[in-house]
Amino acid sequence: QTAFIEEIVIYGAHYVIKATFLLFYMRLSPTRWFRIAVYAGFALLLSIFLTSLLMILLQCIPFEKILNPMLHPEVTCLSTRVVMLTPPVLNIIIDFYILCLPISTIWGLQMTLRRKITILPVLAFGLISVTVAIIRLPVLVSVSSGTTDSSIDVGKMVIVASFEVQFAIIAVNLPSLKPLWNKFR
Repeated sequence: QTAFIEEIVIYGAHYVIKATFLLFYMRLSPTRWFRIAVYAGFALLLSIFLTSLLMILLQCIPFEKILNPMLHPEVTCLSTRVVMLTPPVLNIIIDFYILCLPISTIWGLQMTLRRKITILPVLAFGLISVTVAIIRLPVLVSVSSGTTDSSIDVGKMVIVASFEVQFAIIAVNLPSLKPLWNKFR
């Protein structure tokens, strides 16, 4: 039950963080193709979020089977592996899309090379978050296989997922810290 609720919270956190990145990107360039790419990112993000949410909520029908597997032994559910691996893989895909989206726009901005390079740490923190998401995949495979002690694997999964979200939160907030950084420099 805890893992079920944790997944819903993580999906919501991912959606909000990625939507914030895309909203920040709207300020980068007024060009038509870039705005279309950002809107496409929003559409992709929303479809991934809804797919993930529906997959977790409708993995078993009736719903009670999810929270108490012993209630309806005759009911077959979606594969645990599919339910646990599909959303993270889709999130990694949208992460790469969001990370790569502003690169050409940033290099096309009229600013010094030094200033452009100072933007790289923001992308680097985003890349760290994606790396942690990729590291989480083997833990999810282990949890979904059912061959090991799931309590240990679920603990690992929660820890790695929290690191992933924390790095993403740092990455999305770095641009807003620039005025503070300039004040103390």
